[in-house]
Amino acid sequence: MFAGRHLMDMYAWELRELVQSGKLTPTAVVSASLERIKERNPSLRAFVHVAEESARSEAAEQTGWWR
Repeated sequence: MFAGRHLMDMYAWELRELVQSGKLTPTAVVSASLERIKERNPSLRAFVHVAEESARSEAAEQTGWWR
């Protein structure tokens, strides 16, 4: 949650601004995305495979880039 809203209920441009301002990290965005996938995928069956480790690793690499 950020300012009373779940990150996945925000627009991409809002997330970008929060990341660029340093108020949010790419790792937090990826973690929220993965959490939402885990919650909803059993009923939606939208993803066959989720590369969780890779996503977390790449987000961690990007965290330094945005600062």
